[in-house]
Amino acid sequence: MILLAVVSFFWGLAYARYYVFPHDLVGWTTSLFQQDSPPKISDETASGGVSIGRPTSFEMLQTLGYVGTADVAAPDESGAFVVDRNRIQQGLSLFTAGHADTALLIDEVGSIVHDWSLPRDNVWWDSPLAQRQEFIGLRAATALPDYSLIAIYDYLGIVKVDRNSRPVWVLRNGAHHDFWVTERGDIYLLTHHQEPRPEIHPVVPSVVDSITILSSDGQVSDSRSIVDIVQASPFAFLLPSVNDRHLEYAVDLLHTNSIQVFDGSAVHLDSRLFAEGNVLISLRNISTLMIIDSSLSEVLWAWGPSNLTYQHSARLLPGGTILVFDNGHEISSVLEIDPTSYYRRWVYWGTDDDRLRSRIYGACQRLDNGNTLITDSMQGRALEVTPDKRVVWAYQTPPLPDGRVPVLYGMKRFDRSFFKSPVTN
Repeated sequence: MILLAVVSFFWGLAYARYYVFPHDLVGWTTSLFQQDSPPKISDETASGGVSIGRPTSFEMLQTLGYVGTADVAAPDESGAFVVDRNRIQQGLSLFTAGHADTALLIDEVGSIVHDWSLPRDNVWWDSPLAQRQEFIGLRAATALPDYSLIAIYDYLGIVKVDRNSRPVWVLRNGAHHDFWVTERGDIYLLTHHQEPRPEIHPVVPSVVDSITILSSDGQVSDSRSIVDIVQASPFAFLLPSVNDRHLEYAVDLLHTNSIQVFDGSAVHLDSRLFAEGNVLISLRNISTLMIIDSSLSEVLWAWGPSNLTYQHSARLLPGGTILVFDNGHEISSVLEIDPTSYYRRWVYWGTDDDRLRSRIYGACQRLDNGNTLITDSMQGRALEVTPDKRVVWAYQTPPLPDGRVPVLYGMKRFDRSFFKSPVTN
């Protein structure tokens, strides 16, 4: 018995610290069955009338929230670090973090040039889900040329505010993770709800992810179930069978976490695969990327199992390759792969003594000069990396008052010419 206790102790230690068996199995089952999934919030729009207000100093990073925190101790220094000014992509960087419901636009040296503050209590005033502390911080956000902002409160909904953080429209529809704004202004949004799906499980409901299309004024024009699309495709075999398991929580088969609508810039490379209007999605729980046709009815391509692990932020590049943040088990990486040949054209996982490590979240963006902007979320940082894998710029989120580092959900670089007039705060 003593020997068994000693063995159990050291096996448990190895499980927790070094991810030995059955760590991956436990991680899979935990992610498969969402343990506290909120019910669907009825679609509802509202406009104007609510003043959100906005702080004006960097102290906003140290005021709210202690939940969206990273996996590392607070570093000695924080903010932006210019390593090689001659090789960085000039521009303004928009980011959201786990400190507060705030989006910040910073310049190359980390100075805030504009901010938007969207406290959820002022938006989701009648929803008990607004108090779910695990979702502090805006999960995704993008700026528009007039300095308005579209942002997601994870599993609550999506909101558009003007440059002064005043609501333009609000949609409570279970929006989560990611959205994409097309050149016409349509918004392709990931939404979810729960419903009985006996073919998936006879007792517990299933989490059904959908692609919901909004007009620029926040009106729903279409919505298609991703579960239905995958089930009707030749890739339905990728869906795990759970109908014979005893479950207590809703089944989250897919956990879709990124979406992109193709603009047709790569259509000359493959007229079917890269057609304008086709949609690239990332299905986290089955470690798969998929391209769906513009009618949202047919899966044209799928790749990932045994090559990716719980990936995020899949993006088609103009040259016809796909950039994706692969979370991995212990070490994360950013991959660039050719979807027609499956050849890996580029990979970055950090240096020998400083690896990317983001067990959840993570993002990547290929910049105009060929550099790659990488969000290493669970270390609370972003890195700009050259094609030859040199870090030329970095940003580290400042610590919260208790010393913990806020998660950096995502960072996106904009050219200054994107905005219609000089940025003013």
